[in-house]
Amino acid sequence: MPQNIIEIIRAIAEKSMPSIVVGYIQSVSPLRVVLVEDMNISLSAQSVIVPSNKYPLRAGEQWYLLSVYGNKIYYFLDRV
Repeated sequence: MPQNIIEIIRAIAEKSMPSIVVGYIQSVSPLRVVLVEDMNISLSAQSVIVPSNKYPLRAGEQWYLLSVYGNKIYYFLDRV
């Protein structure tokens, strides 16, 4: 439990900081991406952003994903 204002701000900032995770493309149609570090988390097309220059995606590929907005949106960065 945070004890002072600095610790409270630090705790809030750490939760909202973007991070890079690795995702495994399980299927393309419909798009399903499973996080490598937590195979229980499966992402659909509604929670990922794939830039147009990153297509075509292929099942079985692994990608670096930028996790933003408290792990609610994942942005495709590059192939692993």
